[in-house]
Amino acid sequence: MKESLNILKKIVNWYYRTQFRTQETKPVAYLSAFAPVELLRGMDIICLYPENQAVVYAASGKGTTYLRNSFSKRYSINLCGYARTYLGSSTAHQSPRGLPPPDFLIGSNNQCGTIHYWFAHMGRKFDAPVFLLDYPSMEFKNSFIEEYVTKQHRSLIEFLTKRTGHTFDESKFLESIKFSSVACEYWQKIQELRKEMPCRVYFTDLTNEMLPLVVAKGTKLAADYYKALYHEKRETPLKSNEDFRILWYGYPLWFHKDRIPSELVDNCVMDTYTTWWVLNYGKAPNFRMLSKIYRNTYLNRTVQERKRHLLRLIKQYNIDGVVIHVNRSCKRDSIGVTELKKSLYKRNVPCVSIEADMMDEESFSKSLVSNKIETFTEILTRKKQ
Repeated sequence: MKESLNILKKIVNWYYRTQFRTQETKPVAYLSAFAPVELLRGMDIICLYPENQAVVYAASGKGTTYLRNSFSKRYSINLCGYARTYLGSSTAHQSPRGLPPPDFLIGSNNQCGTIHYWFAHMGRKFDAPVFLLDYPSMEFKNSFIEEYVTKQHRSLIEFLTKRTGHTFDESKFLESIKFSSVACEYWQKIQELRKEMPCRVYFTDLTNEMLPLVVAKGTKLAADYYKALYHEKRETPLKSNEDFRILWYGYPLWFHKDRIPSELVDNCVMDTYTTWWVLNYGKAPNFRMLSKIYRNTYLNRTVQERKRHLLRLIKQYNIDGVVIHVNRSCKRDSIGVTELKKSLYKRNVPCVSIEADMMDEESFSKSLVSNKIETFTEILTRKKQ
């Protein structure tokens, strides 16, 4: 058995079994995906992720049922698909399947402008307090913002101490942030392997290998996993059927077995979504740096910064064309798509946009998407000749 797979099994067992067995003796927190988990690791708190659980439901084929259930409960179809799936998995008085109820919830707006409403709603549902972190957009460069965010982190520690009786252990925190840094470093190294021609790192695999970066960030298990995974990826045979090199822009289709339309699998050598999880912890991360780390998330950047990021990827990874997922579930990710497309046209980079929903299979028109991709790949083929 591969070393990475063995570690991954340990992570799944730790997240879903070991932690659940200790929930009666340790406080449980629900976190949004880009909340500063290292602070909670330094206080011996169980950290669970509703967004990840929603992805698990969609990937296992339960998403459609839960989305329909959320609609029957009058949750708007304009809400985030993660929220609708997760809320649809619950009944009126019971905890959603899979995760025990929280003692408190920690949400942040560095990825989503509506996470506050979802977490506030769950707080009322579970009668649990909610702490909401405000990370100003990277558009703002004021010198006082770092201190503004740092004060919130200190307030979060006070909030947790008051509700758990646990004190903040700085040594545990520093150890946790070191593990996060190592995990992100090796995830970036894995991304670098995708520059090879032909490619040896597959998009579908990466979406399945992201779990520890979400649920186990800040742990030794996650750091060890990505170290092992990187060394194994280096030895993966190069594929030979790469006709052209495509970049997928936006969220995966979590309900789809390949996470993208099947016609793209062999040629999709790069994407933006998996790069979101490469947070820059620097050489000596510390408490104060945490404000910069969690402000500078992809969805907290300006359209201009995202455009520069996309153009760098196109150049570095020798991309021939871009497929843009216009995601109904994430308005923030879809902001500026028109400007991005204009920028690609100016540089003679073919692109096509697909309207879908990362969670909702019923919003995905297979025939329409197939027709668009067929035309798009014909353009790429002619360009390569």
